[in-house]
Amino acid sequence: MESIVICAFSGTGKTLLADSESTVAREVDATNCPDTVEGVTYYVDSAEIIIKSGMFQYVLLSCRCDIRNELARREIPYVIVMPRKEDLNEYMQRWLRRGTPTRLLRSLQDNWNAYLASCGNDPAPKIFLERDQWLKDVLKLYQGMSQITEGLNHGA
Repeated sequence: MESIVICAFSGTGKTLLADSESTVAREVDATNCPDTVEGVTYYVDSAEIIIKSGMFQYVLLSCRCDIRNELARREIPYVIVMPRKEDLNEYMQRWLRRGTPTRLLRSLQDNWNAYLASCGNDPAPKIFLERDQWLKDVLKLYQGMSQITEGLNHGA
């Protein structure tokens, strides 16, 4: 099976999906991925092993710019799942509920527009989550993922 790589924004439900659909989706957690060339290389190396194994339909990654740049450099196609700009308050609540540290919360809030712009300017195909929508919800909408895979094959 060919894996679909999804770079999803913080709070979209990567962990929730991977935990509930462990035979279909695998998350590569970026929590401890340093913002260094070596850290990003190791993170994407780990992801690439999972992708090449063909064991999971979805490989869920962080949408950090440095990670997306490394995926593009390696010509690994991906789709971005991200929130709408007006949903900052909803995401703040999601992050609070999951226990995100205050310092990270402040950074996410302060850099919300810049993070969204970085994802929005990426040439990869995008899925924008609606209010109260999670990653698992949009994957249900894309049965067979035909729209995404078509975008990956023609738009990336």
